Parts: sequence; C-alpha cells; structure tokens
Amino acid sequence: MASQFWRTRPAAQEVSRLRHAVTDYALNQGMQPARVQDLAIAVSEVVSNAVMHAYPTAPEDGTITVMATANGSEVTIRVVDDGVGLRPRSDSPGAGFGLAIAGSVARRMVVERPARGGTEVRMTFATTG
Repeated sequence: MASQFWRTRPAAQEVSRLRHAVTDYALNQGMQPARVQDLAIAVSEVVSNAVMHAYPTAPEDGTITVMATANGSEVTIRVVDDGVGLRPRSDSPGAGFGLAIAGSVARRMVVERPARGGTEVRMTFATTG
C-alpha cells in the first residue's frame, strides 16, 4: 500500500495544483487513464468546495489536506478541511452540484463532519475498468 498527502491553504490556484498532484500519483500507481479522469473531476469538485465554502470569513487560517492511498485494485482519496463543516449557505457562490458530481464518478463516497470540526470526504476509485 502506497500513500501520499498534500497540505495547503484554501486558495483557488491550489485546486489545479492538487488535482495534478493526485492524478500524477494515481497514474504512477497504475491507474488506467480513463479512471484517472474520473478521479481528477472528483478531486477538483471536492477541493473547490472546500476552498469556496469551508472558510467564509478567514480562509488564511484554514488548511486543506488531501491524502491518496493505492491498495490493490483501488485508490482512495481523502479530502479533509478544518473549516465550518457542512451547512447551508444562502450566500453560496456555487451551483450546489460539486459533491453530487464527485459521487457520480467515484465507486464509493462518504462525507462526514468529524467531531473536531470541518468536513472529510472519502472517495474510492477502481484502478481499472
């Protein structure tokens, strides 16, 4: 089992950097390119959600961590933020489809609000097929 993680402040330019880092990791672990495209979409959506919604008042104080683990025929991605957690926002700048899009391309997806706060999204992708 090979794992890697990346940690960053919530900023729009970090979405692309993290997406590329995670897709490079997945390709290096033998994931098929078609599956990597799904993973890239999901990582972009979930990290974008964290950047846009998790830190409405003080993004400079936040941290987003992305962890990737290859285990046999699957790659699991965890996106964890220490923001405000899941809650409705009337001032939301997004369309509200990010998690649904990510869930539609992942084999499995779990969204949790950890006791320590923030949000954790775990997504599992098949490496083949």
